[in-house]
Amino acid sequence: MIEAWAGFITGLYAQTPTKKHTLEIHLPFYNFLDGTPTKWNYSLSRKAHAIGFGIGYAITIHDKHSLQVSGTTFYADYYEKSQVPVGSLDARHIGQIQLDYRRRLFLKPRFFVDGLCGLVFRGGYEEIVLAYPRWFEVLTRDHPLRDFGLQAGFRAEQKLLRHMALSLACNYTAFLIRYDHGQPPDGFDQGSTIHQFAMKLGLGFVFGRKVTPKP
Repeated sequence: MIEAWAGFITGLYAQTPTKKHTLEIHLPFYNFLDGTPTKWNYSLSRKAHAIGFGIGYAITIHDKHSLQVSGTTFYADYYEKSQVPVGSLDARHIGQIQLDYRRRLFLKPRFFVDGLCGLVFRGGYEEIVLAYPRWFEVLTRDHPLRDFGLQAGFRAEQKLLRHMALSLACNYTAFLIRYDHGQPPDGFDQGSTIHQFAMKLGLGFVFGRKVTPKP
């Protein structure tokens, strides 16, 4: 019995658990799965159809479990140089805060894949076309977004340098709690969008240290 406990303690101290901190900036892209003609053109100067920016902080323990908090802002213009059907979305401007738990699924020396799940709060607005008073003028109304959702997905990371890594995350979010509960606020549009698919390309700066086991 004593030998068994001695072996267990020896094995525990022989491990080299690590704690890693990651600060990541990323470019997000969102598709809301509602038939809106999403454009993939991306521009940091807002000269194209979509623009976004995000930043996140993650802590990883034992190289298997991670917690991450992140925030993103994203703007998408769905039509250009054409009239939008009355009652349709012309643009979206959203901000999100996410809290994710990640679990390591696949690991190589410089590459790994995590499964993730988490909570999402989304705020912002959707621009809905009301009318065209003149050929050069469009009248829109802002539909506020204040939604909570659950997300699940995958994240892959490739180490580039000692303290730098490139990542790609894909996830699906279902917004289950919405301020209008899916009902048209004025009987005109269809309420907040429930579904959301996201891709995020990130550049992370990783800092780690070995954790000394407590006696």
